[in-house]
Amino acid sequence: MQALFRETRFALRRLRLHPGYTASVVLTLALGVGLNGLIFSLVYAVLFRPLPGYDTRHIVIIFQKNSEADNLSAEPEVVKIWRSTAQSFERIEAGLSQPVILTGSDLPEMLTVTCVSPGYFALYRAQAAVGRTFVDGEDEPGRNYVAVLDYDFWQQRFAGDPQVVGKAITLNSQNYTIVGVAAQDFHPLGRRQVPIYLPLVMSDFSGAGVWAAARLKPGVSLPAARAEMDIISARLQASLPQMKGLSANVVPVLETWIAQARAVLLILAACVVLVLLIACANVTNLMLVRTINRQKEFAVKVALGAGRGQLVRQVIVESVMLACLGGVIGLLLAALGIKLLSVINPSSIPRLDELHLDVSVVVITFLIAIGTGLLCSLGPLVTILKQDLRTGLQQEGRGVASGRVQMITRRVLIVSELALTYILVLAAILLVQSFRLMTRADLGFDPKNVLTLRLDSPETKDPEGRELLTFYLAVQDRLKHLPGVESAGYALSLPTGGIMAGMRVDIVGREPAKGIERSAVLRIISPDYLQTLRIPVREGRGFTEEDAAGAQQVAIINESLARRYFSDRSPIGQELIVSKLDPNMREGSDVSIKRRIVGIVGDVKQNSVTDHGITEIYLPLSQNPIRSMYMAIRSKQGLNALENTVAGEIATQRRDVPVSEIIPMEQLTRNFTDSTRAGMMLFSFFGILALSLSTIGVYGLIAYINTLRTREIGIRMALGAGKGRIFLMICRQALWFALIGVVLGVVAYFTCYRLLKTFLFGVTATNPASMLIVAFLLLGVVLLASLIPALRAAKIEPAMALRYE
Repeated sequence: MQALFRETRFALRRLRLHPGYTASVVLTLALGVGLNGLIFSLVYAVLFRPLPGYDTRHIVIIFQKNSEADNLSAEPEVVKIWRSTAQSFERIEAGLSQPVILTGSDLPEMLTVTCVSPGYFALYRAQAAVGRTFVDGEDEPGRNYVAVLDYDFWQQRFAGDPQVVGKAITLNSQNYTIVGVAAQDFHPLGRRQVPIYLPLVMSDFSGAGVWAAARLKPGVSLPAARAEMDIISARLQASLPQMKGLSANVVPVLETWIAQARAVLLILAACVVLVLLIACANVTNLMLVRTINRQKEFAVKVALGAGRGQLVRQVIVESVMLACLGGVIGLLLAALGIKLLSVINPSSIPRLDELHLDVSVVVITFLIAIGTGLLCSLGPLVTILKQDLRTGLQQEGRGVASGRVQMITRRVLIVSELALTYILVLAAILLVQSFRLMTRADLGFDPKNVLTLRLDSPETKDPEGRELLTFYLAVQDRLKHLPGVESAGYALSLPTGGIMAGMRVDIVGREPAKGIERSAVLRIISPDYLQTLRIPVREGRGFTEEDAAGAQQVAIINESLARRYFSDRSPIGQELIVSKLDPNMREGSDVSIKRRIVGIVGDVKQNSVTDHGITEIYLPLSQNPIRSMYMAIRSKQGLNALENTVAGEIATQRRDVPVSEIIPMEQLTRNFTDSTRAGMMLFSFFGILALSLSTIGVYGLIAYINTLRTREIGIRMALGAGKGRIFLMICRQALWFALIGVVLGVVAYFTCYRLLKTFLFGVTATNPASMLIVAFLLLGVVLLASLIPALRAAKIEPAMALRYE
């Protein structure tokens, strides 16, 4: 222990005497370790940390699946069958999200509540913070007018008042009695914005899709549960015609939340490991140089009786101290990175609000730091163990007793470093190109100077929705007369999201091909909608005021539908059979109506720039009013003044209609490129960091080689080699390193480029131009890094070089 303490004091003194070396190693380690700590905390928080506050290790979500999709919602009747037949689960509970209108304040408010079966809270073994949760029987009609508040909603709306239990809250003009408040950390499926829980009355949602959550019985594995559900699905397919082609898909609850993020996180993890390897190469090179420079010191110690074990201990203690310093700074960098991630907030990565530096992250970060330090010390340790230190006093100046070994090691490290840098820089350039193309891509509409909002009217008793249409027209007329407003239109869903209605489509007089069912996304719009978003009419006409409720039923299709189903003829004048939606969007109440095609509009990107081939049918709002609609308002001026006035203007027409989601459309379209933007920023950072570390590494290697070749350079100059020739010789050697690194980088990139393909748009992962650009960039950087050592070598005086020992 005393010897270890002595070595620690000695190492501190040595590091203090060489601040440049200490700072270089510590900062290089800090960058590599800090990035790895950040990504580890992110990967752990998203992929491995249990959902907060309740036991989810044995909870699964049961979906239905077919040949086209794995995660389909199930009909309530199917869930009942699962409940009564499946033996692998303790319990199966159902739920769905539903929009409601909250009244009781000055203006109504639109909320999305979650309706769940009474045993839902017991499934998660969650207790109420105040009052109680649901009890058996409260999912029966007439007994279901009770509500459980989310903890955060309770704090915001009721200031955490415990006397809220027993009070009434009005939803969709119906009073619900508040019976309790959910636990503070109860956020099933990672959802943070569930304000209210209501009982799910299965009979009210016949034909609707619900999700089913279940808890595995003790001792029942996931494969066993899946096998049982496959057997049950086979029986249902044989007995129920509507179940043909449908089977069950049992997925761990956490998997449903993180499936899409896994690929992103694995790529990020691979990148930071590459950066750490590059940092290791640099630190190893620095430590090798320091070991060679200390050969005289080691030789003196050996001559005075010190054993190799003592020298090894010195190197290890010094490496661990440097690693610990790098770990501390790395933790600070990781904490800063967490704040930056919260600012970037990529939508493709869930659970960022749970990201923090906990004890496990701190421990892992220090283990990475110490492991990295020990790994980097292997080169110096091998030198100490294999070199004949007793000859060090006679060879002090040359320092080349093991120079060839160190030289080969350093060259291998630098070439590997350049290869890894090539991969990271190429990925960054491809993502930058992809992002640039995304921002310039034709979306099929113009989002500039467009304000969007959502209107949710109370349920109507008029099956034709005439009062809804009257209200919509009045609001539209009022808003169109606001200063600066160019046009305004309605849509059931916007290109950036909304109420998606998939419909079966039959073409009058034409049978679909065998085994192919015609379908399309249904969009209900007002006549001014196409003009407001500047969606072009390619053929025929758009909707007009003449397309009223009593007029001929008409439809507009998009180009993709026209190409798919009318490739042999013009669709204008053809007839489709498309359902008329119930104004209240109730399931099972749609009526099929024959409609004549009057126009073709351009394709519109829906939710993603990469969308293509989506078939769409547009119906006029006047012939199919719906109580929940989106509105797009195009302004000739800025949108700030408009945002502050639209809600008040709408309230003058009806105060019971909540106005929500008042957002500029340009802000919504940024979600199209959100994941690519985040990836571009992170990869650009990794690429710049890797390029910087590689530049430093190449500079250090060439400078070190020049030191070892000082006598050789002097001999060459004495024999007639000019300064220019020496300069070119050094630069040529550096370029050889770069060429080998590029070749290895290309080979390594081709083994892993498939991981990057899903994040690219408009460019291929093997784009030759980009690969050449990165290759020349790397060659240029290496050449630049070798200029100073080459100039120094060219200035060496032959007489001094020949005396160099």
